[in-house]
Amino acid sequence: MKDFDSGIVFTKVELACNHLRSIDHVIPTLQPLRDDPNRAEIMDLTTHEQAFWPFWRSYLPDHAKRVETAVRWVTEQGYKPVFFHEGFLGGRA
Repeated sequence: MKDFDSGIVFTKVELACNHLRSIDHVIPTLQPLRDDPNRAEIMDLTTHEQAFWPFWRSYLPDHAKRVETAVRWVTEQGYKPVFFHEGFLGGRA
């Protein structure tokens, strides 16, 4: 959802890579969403970059692998990357 007056985009994040219990939860989290016709159109993936930092208290040694697994899986499912700053849902003004 986008508030066009302010430019703020509200989105439902399907997966925050650093919030998973383990890398083994990446695909089981995404698969049911892909299989649900009401949720499958967009996969919004995110992460908090601090999880990459070894000096951060919540550092995740496998964080890069989690992100890579999520991105690879959605790509293999036919999803294409869209960055909101390039236009709302990839559309050009």
